[in-house]
Amino acid sequence: MEEENKLLCEKCREMEQEIIHNRKMIADNFIGWVAAIVLASMCTFGIIIYIESTRAIDLRKAEIMLFEHLTSMKDPLKDNKLIEGDVNARRNKI
Repeated sequence: MEEENKLLCEKCREMEQEIIHNRKMIADNFIGWVAAIVLASMCTFGIIIYIESTRAIDLRKAEIMLFEHLTSMKDPLKDNKLIEGDVNARRNKI
């Protein structure tokens, strides 16, 4: 009877150690996933900033073209001076 209890206790200890090991693995995996998600989001944010900064000039030109078209009802594609001129020249022209 005592031998059976000792065997059961040993099995219980082994199972307990296995449970502890599994919990550690789950925690390590969770931390790894969180780190991967944080790094991926930082990289994505950096890529978005880079793309937006390279497109900012084109977006600004498009914004100026639209503004010129709406305020003066001229075709800004025919008059590139509206796009390429400095800001004061555009303001004075409007």
